[in-house]
Amino acid sequence: MLGMAKCHFDVARFDQTGLILEKLLAEYSRSDSAAEATYLRGGGRFKSTHDLKHLREAYERLQASYPSSEWTKKAYPYRLV
Repeated sequence: MLGMAKCHFDVARFDQTGLILEKLLAEYSRSDSAAEATYLRGGGRFKSTHDLKHLREAYERLQASYPSSEWTKKAYPYRLV
């Protein structure tokens, strides 16, 4: 599912990206892919709306749910937006 979402993300199909990631996070929130999916979901929402709040929300969700993840570390700068 994460691979499919990345393919849609790469070609700017952010609506499809979001749908797939929402399903992944709903069904597999404890999987190894969940933190990356959360990060990618925030990035897709930002790219589709250009609203910085989506980046901060992604960081906050990562910090709350996956504090030691590499994806939380990558999103660390988003806490400032």
